[in-house]
Amino acid sequence: MKYILLILLKINDMTFLEIQKRIHKNAPVDFGTVFSDALTLFQKVWSEGLIMLLITFGAMIGVMLILYIPLVAGAFIIDGTGSIEPSEEASILLLIGMFLVYVFLIAFMGFLTTGLQAAFYRQVRLRDQGLKQDRSVSWGMFFKKGYAGKLFLISLATTGISLVALLLCVFPAFYVAIPLQFVGVIFAFNPKLSLNEIITASFNIGTKKWGIAFALIIVSSLLAQMAGLILCGIGILFTASFVHLPVYFIYKEVVGFYEEDETIARIGA
Repeated sequence: MKYILLILLKINDMTFLEIQKRIHKNAPVDFGTVFSDALTLFQKVWSEGLIMLLITFGAMIGVMLILYIPLVAGAFIIDGTGSIEPSEEASILLLIGMFLVYVFLIAFMGFLTTGLQAAFYRQVRLRDQGLKQDRSVSWGMFFKKGYAGKLFLISLATTGISLVALLLCVFPAFYVAIPLQFVGVIFAFNPKLSLNEIITASFNIGTKKWGIAFALIIVSSLLAQMAGLILCGIGILFTASFVHLPVYFIYKEVVGFYEEDETIARIGA
């Protein structure tokens, strides 16, 4: 049975219409059940969550150093006394350069975090099914040719939606934050969907389950922070990924997974 599940997990995706039908059925989601299942599963995947955060922080620090140091160095000139002072022209260039760096960092972090979250959800699925680590499920699986371009477009789209919501008002930004949480999990298990289909499905499921998703994310985030503080602050690195698990279980309850339907059909046949 485990081998059948593993094979189907690799090769099958749901169509956009199938996902939409399942979302519109609006399957009930119980707060207590999801929270309890998330706690249980977290004990199996906390190490993967830690790795995800360490990769993210490492990449962010590396990119900031690569881009920031040349900008600062180029913005200063050495005067006749040997002291280093910024010129007026250099200050303007520095501001422009920092703005471009800021935009690039937002897009890059969106690209990186979405890809890592998608890989994390695939590893979570393996643990949820009681399967061992598979070589095809790796941290770089969505950064390869065929997915990287779509992943970059997803990061641009989510960043654009967030910025527009912030410009409109605080409440729209507050609202869209929940649907955007589902982008990673939908992309993880349905990478063949188009950009528009991924965003649409995310907002559909996020809108249908906005209340319970908001409650679970807030409670999970508070619990992760409290546990991290108890573990001398640095423990937040070990607990931060817990907030992603309620999103996974909401997706599991509302949309489900194609390999489960295929396995049931084969048993029935």
